[in-house]
Amino acid sequence: MTTAEKAPAGVNIDNYAENVLEVENLKVYYDTDAGQVKAVDDVSFTLKRGERMGLVGESGSGKTTMAMALMRLHKPPAIIAGGTVRLDGVSILELSDEEMRQTRLRDIALVPQGAMNSLNPVYRVRDQIVDGIKHHTSKGEMLNKGAVRERVVELLNSVGLDASVADMYPHELSGGMKQRVALAIATSLRPKMILADEPTSALDVVVQRQIMLTLDQLQQEMEASVLLVGHDMGLMAQFADVLGVMYAGHLVEFAPIAEIFQDPKHPYTKKLISSLPDIQVADSTRDAPYYNNDEDFRGEFTEVRGRLNTDLCTAVDPPLNEIEPRRWVACHMYEGGV
Repeated sequence: MTTAEKAPAGVNIDNYAENVLEVENLKVYYDTDAGQVKAVDDVSFTLKRGERMGLVGESGSGKTTMAMALMRLHKPPAIIAGGTVRLDGVSILELSDEEMRQTRLRDIALVPQGAMNSLNPVYRVRDQIVDGIKHHTSKGEMLNKGAVRERVVELLNSVGLDASVADMYPHELSGGMKQRVALAIATSLRPKMILADEPTSALDVVVQRQIMLTLDQLQQEMEASVLLVGHDMGLMAQFADVLGVMYAGHLVEFAPIAEIFQDPKHPYTKKLISSLPDIQVADSTRDAPYYNNDEDFRGEFTEVRGRLNTDLCTAVDPPLNEIEPRRWVACHMYEGGV
């Protein structure tokens, strides 16, 4: 079947061949007693095949809510209030529950934030890897036990774990080993896209680097696209090809990673970057951060929020404009676009 035959009506053929994920005007709201909270409001972006996208923002900006919506793993009171999400040209918001269950792991896989909570404590590692493979095998296809065992060992080896880990329980593993098992499960069916939700947040810096190098290697081997959710701008600078910046439920900037670091356009993006440690001003005997304490950091963001909440911003949400090719900014300073 040709690309033109596969592409659904209304989808540009060139974009269909190039983009693995297309998000348009996605809205995820929470219905509460105090009213509706717009956790993700009118977010749009595309992710190319084999591309790595970072998504950053402070806690509460809507990053994880959007990630869960892309997997359709959001729970009440969260609702998808509007928008479209196309994965390889297929509108996943229109899939039935069973179709979406089959899509997860096979086409889009999640590496969770806390492997401790995502692995079942009463099942061995082998059983948890096999479970995903088994439930994505058609009823008419017989599973060869020997082949499955070989696949489990292959997956564990691919994330730097010994075959003996297959017979272990999660409580017998270190935090880094648990996260590697989560990576093995996520890549077991070679998905087109990996969604990694702060996969290193609970790990020390040495293990963080090892996990990211493993994700890097797996992504290149599978030629998969990656959406990495987090708040570590330094990590994004080393891993991502493009970066999206979330602020108060909105995507306020989207651009290639080098362009954002060299010339950030949005005031919020500028402050995120300036919060990184600066070795030129660090104390010579200590790895002191640029901001000496949390009060300085909070003060900077209080100041930038004040500038963002101008009368115009309060009255009219700034649209996300393309000011240069694949350079998007939501700020009234850049009205009009290219």
